Amino acid sequence: MGMSYQQLLERLNGIEVAVLGAGQKMSQSRLGKYKRDIARLADPAILAELPRHFTPPEMKDLFFTVAEVFELRTIFEALMPQHSAVLIPKLRELLSGPSSSADEVAHNKSAHARNVQFELFLMAQLATCGFRVIDGTLTDVRFIHAGREFLMECKRPQAATGIRSAVRAAVHQLLNQPRNRKTGSVKVVALSLTKVLYEGTRLLRVYDEREAGRVVREGIEEQINGVLRYAHQCAGDGIAGIFAYASASVLRVSEAAPANVMMQVFFNNPHASGDIASATEEWWNAYEAAERTEVGIL
Repeated sequence: MGMSYQQLLERLNGIEVAVLGAGQKMSQSRLGKYKRDIARLADPAILAELPRHFTPPEMKDLFFTVAEVFELRTIFEALMPQHSAVLIPKLRELLSGPSSSADEVAHNKSAHARNVQFELFLMAQLATCGFRVIDGTLTDVRFIHAGREFLMECKRPQAATGIRSAVRAAVHQLLNQPRNRKTGSVKVVALSLTKVLYEGTRLLRVYDEREAGRVVREGIEEQINGVLRYAHQCAGDGIAGIFAYASASVLRVSEAAPANVMMQVFFNNPHASGDIASATEEWWNAYEAAERTEVGIL
């Protein structure tokens, strides 16, 4: 459901208080920049004539701000206060990164903040859909469905050439790390392809949200289909499949208002054991039935 820019600004203020405490400000962080951008959008006079108040580069940057804020809002609303002990330290890590994902460097600590953001956002999505998310180390996302524990290893490749290595690393961690060696657990590779598809600089220009959803889904499928055979060979029968996510900053050609479109697709592993495959299908059907944020318009 949509939220006004004033409400979004209030939510960002709430995040700032939760992370720093009352009276403290994060003016030099990502959050400070997002607050300044959303405050301008909250002004009706500015919102009515965006091209008059923002240069073309500023307009483009504004669209990416809206996408980031959409994820932050989802994280905060879904995980506070129940998961605050885990969430608050992770929010500090998340907000320490560069304000634009285009400024990240592959295999560099600059990408860490949005890696954490993807893990938290996935936790938030699962919690919003009614699954019991388990606190603990967030290198894995853990949740319960129908009495079964699911383990997700999250990866966020910076380019298409990094998808194979990301899959390989996730499979290795799921199958070989002691903390993941749990009998009966369902193991899933989770990939964010946002940076791969849109590089932190590309806007998706479409006529409406339905077209945007189709384009994002096709982009995900193209990237994952290119590595599926390799992924299945890596996974053997111990991995349920690949959960792939992407978020696109959208410019609707009929108007200049920012929008954000999210898409999530699951690619099952045909070699997974029958019990794992059955549990995974049941979970994914429940997730699709509950998931309500495929298209988010602010």
